[in-house]
Amino acid sequence: MERGYAVADGVTLRLELRDGYEQVLRDRTAELWLRSLAEVAESRRLLISAASELTSEVREVLTTLSSAHGVELVNAPEDGDVVVLADAADLPVPHAVAGLVATVAEGEVADARTVPVGVPASGTPAGACVALTERTWTELGRPTGSAFRTAVHAARIPVRVAAASVFHDVRLDADGTVVDPPAPSPDGAGNAEGDPSSPFLSIVTRTQGFRLSPLAETLTCLAAQTVRDFEVLVMCHRVAPEARAGVAALVDAQPAWLRERIRLLDVERPGRSAPLNEGFTAAAGRYIAGLDDDNVVLSHWVETFRDLAERSPGRVLRVGIVCQDMLPVQHLDGSPLHLVAKGAPYVEWPTEFSIVDHLHGNFTEFMTVAFPRSVVHELGHRFDEELSTTEDWEFIVRAVVAVGLANEPERTCVYRTWSVGTSRAEHSHEEWDRARERVLRSFDGLTITLPPGSAHRVAEMQAEIARLTNEVARLRRDQSAEQVGRLQHAHDQAVRERDAYLEEVGFLWVRVRELEEENRALGAPADQPRPGRRGR
Repeated sequence: MERGYAVADGVTLRLELRDGYEQVLRDRTAELWLRSLAEVAESRRLLISAASELTSEVREVLTTLSSAHGVELVNAPEDGDVVVLADAADLPVPHAVAGLVATVAEGEVADARTVPVGVPASGTPAGACVALTERTWTELGRPTGSAFRTAVHAARIPVRVAAASVFHDVRLDADGTVVDPPAPSPDGAGNAEGDPSSPFLSIVTRTQGFRLSPLAETLTCLAAQTVRDFEVLVMCHRVAPEARAGVAALVDAQPAWLRERIRLLDVERPGRSAPLNEGFTAAAGRYIAGLDDDNVVLSHWVETFRDLAERSPGRVLRVGIVCQDMLPVQHLDGSPLHLVAKGAPYVEWPTEFSIVDHLHGNFTEFMTVAFPRSVVHELGHRFDEELSTTEDWEFIVRAVVAVGLANEPERTCVYRTWSVGTSRAEHSHEEWDRARERVLRSFDGLTITLPPGSAHRVAEMQAEIARLTNEVARLRRDQSAEQVGRLQHAHDQAVRERDAYLEEVGFLWVRVRELEEENRALGAPADQPRPGRRGR
């Protein structure tokens, strides 16, 4: 049976406005929600549900924005509308409302994905942002929040993951478990905007233009930052004109304050390191960080870097991270590839930084570090453009050796792992091995001052290596002894089988002689063939 997509007479966006979020709505989300709503239908309505009476200032902002985007402020949805339920504190990724509306079918719920931490798809909606027809919502009793999820589950209404996502603010504890964020500041979010010409942080984002949906989520995470003292350099690396136009459209879809802080730079030189070198050279920030176009950060990523820099100026800054496995999904309608969470976030990298461990392998994901401007602009460090992989590992270690490192275990970013179009999938094992060898040769040329405690760390590693070497030798000896035992057992068995055979043959020959004697006694001809010797 074919699915019948809902034909909407109009769309009503219902925003839940909780106590303390008036400033958040005014400062960060109203423009994005209304712009997203303006992409769908001719009849567009905005319904605000507030825990308390709205201030005249917020009402004025809502009225002005609604009028500018052709949206009517209403108290209830119209019959025949598609209703989008959202939290005013969340931020829609560009085209989120359009993606939800395109997925809605009568009697079903379209569920948006959440970033930066994804919620695995299930029969119950994640609930950060959903869409359904007014008729279906009314039949459920027009519930919201947790009551909505309960009602959908009880009614066994089908839930479909839409090609849409919203930024839902969370925090992560030491184990990577999702916890609620602190309440918004009463004086508003994003007050620490700094000087755009000399920001605290320059964020360098590499893109090849074919991961537009993940890139949209990355930029939305930056739009949600509690501290706006940063710029973004989107490095379009060998991007075709059509794809570059798509990247530019995503930038245009950001809020005005963020658009003014984004620069699109074209890089045609080949190699993964080329856009990093161009971006780090062009950066105006006092610190520089890399954030690739398929990864996401929590709202206090920049804020945590800034606070750490104030405590430990001039050093490489390192923050905590979690991993989350994702499934790349391509809808049949041709919408861009997007990532759906396969499971809960988990801890992969160590919280503390060890230079000794980093001489063996990379235990620091690139988005978790911010480099002082001096590393590039004064000391002259650059990414090795001969490396096809692991360029970040080599640069991180050289920078830490040069200026030191300050560590903050607070988990502020999510590394999304998936198998399509990633560097791990694009390069062979031989390429990774060659890159590793080149990185180790680079480390050979460094003079490294080990921090306190490193002597014990090295001694423990050597002791562990010795223990493992002895264990391997013992296993080999045991394996050799076991193999000798198996061979001896097989030899003994063969000897026993041979002796049994010879014994049986001897018995047969005795029986042959007995029969010959019996034949002679019976007067049988002497030339009669002997039993058992036929065919001689």
